[in-house]
Order: sequence, then structure tokens, then C-alpha cells
Amino acid sequence: MTIYAEYLFAENFIAGLGILWLTACICGRKPGWPRLCLGAAVCGLFSFVILWNLSAAMTLIYEMVFVATVTAVAFSPLPVRVFIRVGAVFYCVSFLLGGAAMAVLYLSEAGGAVNNGFVYIGAQSYLVVLLGGAAGMFPAVFVLRFVRQRSEQADETVRLIIDIMGEKLHCTGRVDSANFLREPVSGRPVSLICEAAARERWGDLLADESAGDRIRAVPFQSVGGNGVIMAVRCDSLIIGRGGVFGYRKICLKDAFLGLYDGNFSPGEAEENFTVLVQPEMLYEGSTVKNEKHI
Repeated sequence: MTIYAEYLFAENFIAGLGILWLTACICGRKPGWPRLCLGAAVCGLFSFVILWNLSAAMTLIYEMVFVATVTAVAFSPLPVRVFIRVGAVFYCVSFLLGGAAMAVLYLSEAGGAVNNGFVYIGAQSYLVVLLGGAAGMFPAVFVLRFVRQRSEQADETVRLIIDIMGEKLHCTGRVDSANFLREPVSGRPVSLICEAAARERWGDLLADESAGDRIRAVPFQSVGGNGVIMAVRCDSLIIGRGGVFGYRKICLKDAFLGLYDGNFSPGEAEENFTVLVQPEMLYEGSTVKNEKHI
């Protein structure tokens, strides 16, 4: 069949962009759309290998070079171990979506070509490819949700920098998978901070007239009954956390902290902490490029 270079590049650019976006979501890294588009362009360029007839060994080597190049372009700089893990996720997502697209092409008997790990379709078969991509998206999203849920369920200590009215507090927090608090108007997640620690750093925020527009009443439900907790809006909240895919700093603007009248009790051999972090905060912020530890 005749293969048109512009179609070949465009198809693999679009597919690569979707795969890189899913990889970024699964790994919790946000390189930005310019980097993702550049990585997708590399996918489009590498797809021209479909015109060659490579041996099985050469195809495997080519695919490893392809994965390493795309990962470097879209996600670098990364430590070597994290680089390998992110590259492995990219390869697995590519395998999932590519396999789904190939299955749809085969079942629908649409025109196309497969060679050296890359797929080309005829100009009349874009609807089929969309169906194949959608079919592959479901298991990929399932994997993404599974990874997020496992991350949320695991107790994890994080480092925090809280900025309220130009005054910053450096403290330790713990991710609390049982915290489902949300600010009722915006729907944003609400973490809890020891009121004594907040008072020591910022004074009595509830009595400070300059902080009046920052205060919110957040309803809650617990085993002991229902109630309302007062929360304050931060100018910024930076969360530093480790993990399988490397150390990251996540920045949230206008995050909410509920003032908890008491102290949090750490378990045995655990350090004291000041904030109970709502798990959704780990996914609503933007990754800070400077990833030095807090």
C-alpha cells in the first residue's frame, strides 16, 4: 500500500501526545505541553522506521532507543533510576494503546500497515483509529486510577512550605487517606493544621481583620457526629514528597487548611507532624521545576 509521510507523522504525533500525557499522569510528573509536544514530534519522526525491514533484534534495539529518546526529550532531567521507571511506564502505555488500535484494525478489516512496532492507517480509517485509541484508553485509565488509589491509601510523610500573607511556615505533614474534607463553594480539598502551630506562626487568624476574606466554614462528618471547622486560604502551599518516580515538589495556589483544635498523634517510631494532608492535594497542584528537597 502507499504510505504518505504527512499522514504517518501526524498519526504517530497524535498517538504519542496521548501516550505521553497518560505517562505523565501515571508517574505524577507534569513537564508542560511544549515538552510533551516535542516528545510527540520525536514519536512522529521515529515512526518512519516502518519503511524499513529490520530484524527482530534490530527492532528491539530501535524500540529501546526510541523509548529512551522520547523519555529524555519529554521528562528530563531525571535520576537514572527514575528515568528507567518513567521510560518503562511509557513503553507499557504504548503497548496497551498500540495493541488496542491494532486489534480494532484487525477486527474491522480496515486498511493499514504494521512494521517494526509502528502502525500506519489509510486516510479513510481515522474513525477506526479513534475507536482503537478509546478502547486502549479504558485499561490505561484503569491503571492510572489504581496507581492513584494505592498512593492515596499509603501513609506518607511529606514536607510542607505554607505561605499566608507573606509569612511562611516550614513543617511536616502526613497524607491522610481518611480525609475527604472539601471547601463547600469551590470544592477544593481541605487539609488540617494544628491550630496551635498556626497561631504561633500567624497569630489568631480568625480574629485578624486582614485575613477575613480567607476564612471559610467547612462542614464535616465523623464517627462522633457532624460539625463545622474553620479553614483559612493560603497564598501557596508547596508539598515535597518522595516516591517511586523520584522526589517532587508540588505547588498549590489558594489551598485551604482547616484549623484543628488539638495535636496529631504519630505512631511509634514516627516523627511529629503538623498537617494532615488531603490526598487529592497531591494531584491538583503543579510540579515545581526546581526539585531540590525542601
